[in-house]
Formats: sequence, C-alpha cells, structure tokens
Amino acid sequence: MRLTITTASKLWILFVLFVIHSSLGEDKDQRTDAQRRQFKELYDRLTPVTIYGKVVDEKGEPLPDTEVKVGWERATYLIGASDFGSEIWVKTDANGRWVFDLSKPSRAFVEDVRKSGYDYSRHDETLGSGRNLVLKKTTYESPVVTIMRRMGQPTFLIYREGRAPMRAQSPHSRTNRLDLMEERPDKMKPDGYEDLRVALNWSAASNSWSLTFSAPGEGAGVIAGTNLLYEAPSEGYREEVSFGEPPWPTYLYLRSRALPVYARVDLTYYPWKGGDTNQVMSIAYKAWVNPFGERNFEYDQQVETSLRVKRALTEESSLAVKSGRRFPRPDIGRRIKETAERVAKEKAEREQKLRQGQ
Repeated sequence: MRLTITTASKLWILFVLFVIHSSLGEDKDQRTDAQRRQFKELYDRLTPVTIYGKVVDEKGEPLPDTEVKVGWERATYLIGASDFGSEIWVKTDANGRWVFDLSKPSRAFVEDVRKSGYDYSRHDETLGSGRNLVLKKTTYESPVVTIMRRMGQPTFLIYREGRAPMRAQSPHSRTNRLDLMEERPDKMKPDGYEDLRVALNWSAASNSWSLTFSAPGEGAGVIAGTNLLYEAPSEGYREEVSFGEPPWPTYLYLRSRALPVYARVDLTYYPWKGGDTNQVMSIAYKAWVNPFGERNFEYDQQVETSLRVKRALTEESSLAVKSGRRFPRPDIGRRIKETAERVAKEKAEREQKLRQGQ
C-alpha cells in the first residue's frame, strides 16, 4: 500500500504519532531510527503546493500591480529540523491575480498587502486571507481573495493609547474620565477637559456589568457601534449611550470641545469572571483625533517615518485644541525633510567638535 500526503494536517498527525511512539518501549532507540527513516521518506515525497490569490477593492473590482506579502513555513519537523519561516512579496497581474509555488510547506499565509491609495486591514479577512493557505487548497477558480479599501485624503491625526486599561472589579462600579489632548488621557489635570466619560456599573441584583459612554461638554456627543468608519458621522450624536449587556460597542465616535473636534475611539474588552460575585471588567482603548475640526480619520502614515516630527506635531496640535484654536494644516513632507537635515547638521557639528578636541 502506497502512503500519500495531501495536507499539512495529516503531516502534523504523523508527527505527533512519531513523538508518542518514540517515547514508548524498551527498543525506543531502534524504533526511533526506523521512524526517522519513514518520516524522511514522507518528507522527500512531499510535492510543491501552488497558492492562487486575488486582490479586489470593496466593489469586487480587481486591483493590478498590488504587492502581496506571503509568509510560509516548511514541513521540516518531519526530519527533526526547525523552520522559522520565510516571506516574499509578489505582485498581482492585470486581473488582480497572483500565483506562488511553495516547496514542502506546512503553513502559508497572506501577511500584508499594499497599494498606493488603498488600505489593507485585518478586518477585511472575510475570504480566507488569515487562514492557512496550504490547508485551504486554493485553485485558479477558487483563489484566496483579499479585499482592500480605497483610502480618502490622508491627514495628520493625534493618536492616543491608554497605558493601562479602564478597569473595575465587582462589587464596585467605576467612572473613567479621558482628556484626549493629554499624553495620558486618563490622568486628567484639574483644569482639563473631559472628552469622554466611561462608567463601568456593577449590578449586584444581576451579577453583571452595564456600560455608559457619555460626552458631557456643551454641544458634545457620542455615537457607539461596531462599524469601523474612516469618516465620523455628521449627525446622530447623543450626550449619553448605555449598554446593559453584550455585545459591547467596539467603536465610539466623539464630537467634543467648544471649537468642535472629532475623534474615533477603538475599544477592546477583557472581562474576567472568578465567580458570580467576583468579576472584573477591563477596557483598553486607542483614540484618533482630527485636530482640524474635520471628520476625516484617514491617518497619514508618512508621519511614522519621523518620530521627532510626529511628537512635535502631536504637541503643537494638542496645545492648539486645548487653547480653542484651529491648528494649521502642516506640510508633513517638508517638516520631515527639514528635521532630517537639522539632525544631520547637529550630528556633523558634534563629530567635528570631538575631532577638534582630540
């Protein structure tokens, strides 16, 4: 009887059996040597796997000249060797399709996709991008499909992330207040502004949590939901929204301040239950604030190439918002170039002083 290997899952089962059998009996070493030869033969018989893929936009139209990052690992565990993974960038053809051949793989994934003017998000992995493509068995007629979102005009955004989650432990309730113009939003200053209030309320009667999100300032409001938007809604803001039970909202859209600014707050929940009356609710958050008074949340990624410029723009724009002023739109490319030139000049001057002092 000829044994054939068709999927990585069968290979993994064989490997587990190999480990179990090699740990049993008095003739352990002898059986291990025999099984090593058997697994080596299986490894030698593995044939290449072809991965078929396609990249489309949100309307299903193919996207040519798109770069796709494929990562994979070989089934070297069969021969007792480690494989820490490899990766390669491939490009789609005129029909948005790409093909890549892998030698003796056990796992393969689409790790990233990039195209100017488009955004690839893990939220788009609805058609298999995040699955093991060796197990999926893609074909030309049934490729792995990756969806990209067409981006709007990128802009600078203030980014805030909580260093510690908002947290409450039963039987106590807790209200958290965030000033999104502060580096640590949860550390409000006495004269600070309350952009967002999050109440974690414990009910002893039902042994459960309820959540209330509010924007208490005059003219301020909040919208809560599960849809990721890159433009804040123009209307529908309420001073307060409450949820008595899951599912909890994953995105908040805020309008706050006397000279209004818009923000999106991304929420991640970490509930813990040690018993009916011993429960903890923790909420981690990330916030994106448009300091220009616009509803646009298309983050300009070029600012990430210079932490100095990112830090300076964050401080300048935060100060303007706190002072009730509109922050002028920066020329990020020019700021990055000028900063790089200044840093290079300062470095050259320091090195010259060191040489002169020798």
